[in-house]
Amino acid sequence: KELEHVFLNVLVGMTPHTDVLKSSRALLDFIHLVQYLSHINYTLQALQTVLNTFHRFKDIFVCLRCCKHFNISKLHVLGHYVDSI
Repeated sequence: KELEHVFLNVLVGMTPHTDVLKSSRALLDFIHLVQYLSHINYTLQALQTVLNTFHRFKDIFVCLRCCKHFNISKLHVLGHYVDSI
């Protein structure tokens, strides 16, 4: 959890690409929200919104050659969280 607290702050100082920050923040927001002990419609909607934001901006990592693709099973599973709660 401590890494989550400093991760975005480190990125802010290291990258001029706002899409990197948007995608990273969305993923960190998702990690934070999913840890709630209970959810209501608002938090479920927030989970879906931040996940959609992550997916909208994640391709910047491929463009910057940080990774070759996002065919990562753990990322795919995130798309099923809201429906399974």
